[in-house]
Amino acid sequence: ELSKLTLAGGVASLKHDDCCPYDTKVDTPTGYKLIGDIVDGDEVIGFSARGSVICKVKDARMTGVKPITNIELCSGEVLRFSEFHPVLVGNTYKLARDLVEGDSITRNIAWKQQLNLMDISGVENLMDTTNLQSDVQMVAEKTGFINMCMNSQMVKYLKDMKYTILMKIKLIIVSLTLHFLLLKSTELSIWGKIRLVVLPLQLMLQKTLMKFKNLLRKESKDCTLVKRKEENFQEFPLDVLVVTENLHHLKNHEKMLGSVATLVETLGIMNMQKSESVKNVEQYSNLLLEELSAVVQSAEVNKIRKQLEETLHMYVLSAEIHSQALKRRLAAETNAQEIERTLSNVNTENIKRIWVSSPEPTYNFEIDDLHNYQVHNGYVVHNCLDLLNQLSEMELFAPSVG
Repeated sequence: ELSKLTLAGGVASLKHDDCCPYDTKVDTPTGYKLIGDIVDGDEVIGFSARGSVICKVKDARMTGVKPITNIELCSGEVLRFSEFHPVLVGNTYKLARDLVEGDSITRNIAWKQQLNLMDISGVENLMDTTNLQSDVQMVAEKTGFINMCMNSQMVKYLKDMKYTILMKIKLIIVSLTLHFLLLKSTELSIWGKIRLVVLPLQLMLQKTLMKFKNLLRKESKDCTLVKRKEENFQEFPLDVLVVTENLHHLKNHEKMLGSVATLVETLGIMNMQKSESVKNVEQYSNLLLEELSAVVQSAEVNKIRKQLEETLHMYVLSAEIHSQALKRRLAAETNAQEIERTLSNVNTENIKRIWVSSPEPTYNFEIDDLHNYQVHNGYVVHNCLDLLNQLSEMELFAPSVG
């Protein structure tokens, strides 16, 4: 199968499809827009270690029908994602399936002020500049102008004073310089002359050592890069096979859950009190199996139960491996590393309750460079789609060490 994977199609198509339901409000420069209505080229708000910036959307699309993880915050707001969607908690990403009650989700509540002060290029907003000019002009008018005659006399007086002071300063400087030179010429000893010879030699030695140090650092860096490329090359086939196999099992289970959930809701046998207490997709799947067992057993129902049990078994085996693969990709991402390294004093909202609800159509898109966007007025989530697409950026041939 690896022979079919190419940079143009195969590996690039391995895009992680975890995402948000249609009614998720994505922050934009003009307010919010439902993620289901986002199209390529739209402007949304991304997040970096230095604050919010305006980004362009690409590859906006529906990604499937998936169980939804509902996250109720202490403020009463509810965020909703599919289970593998990364959310910024503190200054690190955490998958929605790994969130627990009490976690503090990052919220950049100052993003509107940041965008009002700066335009896309980082230059002060023209409106702010115009307002500042108006304020200065108003202050000048209130203060009044100095009388022209008085101004002329003041200028003449300042010129005379300046000339007198400069002449006196020059005389003092000349006198001090002569005394200093005389003192130095008499104090200069043989050891002083030796130091004048040794100093250039010392500087020459320092420069030589610095060049040698930089050369060693460059060689070390080049060796490290070669080693990383070789490691990436060795991981590449294994990652592709693991990713494709796990995604296959996860998607099969998602499809099965969608069918069974529709059947259970149609029959009206879903216990709503129990459904609001399930914390993850595995518990939700077991709840559906339990509800199906209450139905009059027929050949069709037994077949559905058996299929769900089989896909659930493969889901349990694949979900943890898939989670670890996503976390490794997140840890290697540049913007995620910058956020983790420099972000401080962020606003947060604590999680009050988490539960999983029935599958819904989900949507997502990509953001270049930052690989994230803001939802519901400042909450930061990863765009996900680019995580596994990083596989396509690895070299297909191991670099030559010689």
